[in-house]
Amino acid sequence: MIPINTLTEQQINNIPIRNIHLGVRTKNILINKNINTLEDLKNLVLKKGFVEIIVLPGCGTISQNTIKKLLKHSYPNINFDYYVNDEKYTFE
Repeated sequence: MIPINTLTEQQINNIPIRNIHLGVRTKNILINKNINTLEDLKNLVLKKGFVEIIVLPGCGTISQNTIKKLLKHSYPNINFDYYVNDEKYTFE
């Protein structure tokens, strides 16, 4: 296993999703959406927001949290919190 903090951003961008230690469900959700590299994932969230991940079929809370952690770990210099709306709604 290669520590990600020893890689350049270009090397991180080119890491295939299938080579990352993720749960099978999370990995399949991303690959089925044609998100094949970390760069694909990063660009999707930066361009369209995390809502694009939330609406993916089968992408529940565990997969969403895993993807958030993956992005934050892979790209510590990008503030993904801006793109992630974690508001909790209440009902009367």
